[in-house]
Amino acid sequence: LPAPPDPTASSIRPLAAQLRNEGRHEEALRTIGRHLRASSSSASALNAAARLCNELALSSMREGEGEGYSLDAAFEYLQVSLGMRGTTRELQAVSLNNLSIFYSRTAQPQRALRCLLQARRRSGAPRRRGPRRGAAEGSEDDIRVHVALNLTAVLADLGRHREALEMAHEAVEDLRRDAVERGEAPQASLLSAAYHNLAVQQERLGAARGHVLSYRAAIQAARRCGEDGKSMAAYLGDALEQAEETGRGSAAPRPQSAAARRRPAASVATRPASGAAILPPPRTRPATAQPVSRSRILPGPGAVVG
Repeated sequence: LPAPPDPTASSIRPLAAQLRNEGRHEEALRTIGRHLRASSSSASALNAAARLCNELALSSMREGEGEGYSLDAAFEYLQVSLGMRGTTRELQAVSLNNLSIFYSRTAQPQRALRCLLQARRRSGAPRRRGPRRGAAEGSEDDIRVHVALNLTAVLADLGRHREALEMAHEAVEDLRRDAVERGEAPQASLLSAAYHNLAVQQERLGAARGHVLSYRAAIQAARRCGEDGKSMAAYLGDALEQAEETGRGSAAPRPQSAAARRRPAASVATRPASGAAILPPPRTRPATAQPVSRSRILPGPGAVVG
């Protein structure tokens, strides 16, 4: 049976979030430490604290967060989460996934790749039929998709585009297969990001028409997100238009191809659960590894919060 929710976890979240917002990250971490000591580091308390550390880390990586914005603090929150012994494998995968985002933002793709490969081992290999024994519905599989999306982005940054294409295909297939097995529509924001990543890699590797179909599928999924998906749908529409112009041979010469300039979307998560909140979109096209001071969380896949 799952452990009962820790009664004090919700009580420290507002205080920790306020301290983070004010840039008082060390005090936020001390607050979490006191909570763990008071709860005798029970399993439920450890898991709640790990989720909270991931939430604070993601908030700290958002530009526009004022004094709370700090990549260094995000790194510390994630290190604390990973240092907690006794958390679930899914939460460890979440922390490693989000640490890979930090490394991508700070132009360390090799370290990002190592984190994602570890996260992949903890979240399990892709399943081919039926739910995993003992896996909570909507939990482990969601994390695996986030990891696949980020592997696509990191492998592309490293120039390993064929491997990135394989990961993009895997993310799309997993989302669609899981939805069929559960009798529900795929999570639109994740599906849009997965098709976008697939389109970028197909275009980069010279697909004749497959990338156009993938861009269209990404746009359809983004539109299902309602208001939250408008920004991503607009970006994807522009990418599709450029791809179609290039296919007709009417695009103006550029020093770099459109496909090479586009990057896959990255995916962030704070806990293994379903339901996504879309993060603020960037003012410019998505990128996965930008200068530290100006990096930005991408549109499309959301932060799974709870």
